[in-house]
Amino acid sequence: MIDRPVAFSDAVSKKNENSEVANLINPYRMPEAFNRGDSKGDRSPIQWSESIEDKVREARENGKPLVVYFTIEGSKECDWCRAMDTSFKDPSIGALAGKANFLKVALRDGVENDSMKLARALDIKAFPTVSVLNIEKNGQVNEEARIIGYQSGTTLKANLDKAINQGNKPEQLGDKALVA
Repeated sequence: MIDRPVAFSDAVSKKNENSEVANLINPYRMPEAFNRGDSKGDRSPIQWSESIEDKVREARENGKPLVVYFTIEGSKECDWCRAMDTSFKDPSIGALAGKANFLKVALRDGVENDSMKLARALDIKAFPTVSVLNIEKNGQVNEEARIIGYQSGTTLKANLDKAINQGNKPEQLGDKALVA
């Protein structure tokens, strides 16, 4: 479990070239090969929801972890997010569908909404980021693991499998799954 206070910020991002969301995106560009499209098909084996309230309630009721995928809406500005979208379409990820609840949080520059509040509450500072949360019956939220940055479908599946099935701490999930 990652111990950090969860507090919502009242700050509202302003749309400009130094915007809050733009500043969080990794400035390094993806190799051109990652920008050629999705060779694994257009459908993800995961049934994504974008309703935070519904997925939190569902996770609390069924006791399964909540896997939250933070990305930039449209992923046009974030090549790594586009590549991670492709990773989630890997057929091996489908094996996790019944083991967890899945929530996709797509942030939009200049929009202050529940998605942005959740990202701030969990102190999300880079994209893409995947956070694995356990939500207790009493509503307490514990972050069990965090994967920061792009991972291939196979690596992502292995790290999510560890987090979901074994409840491992983030430092046990590999070099890109670390949180201080």
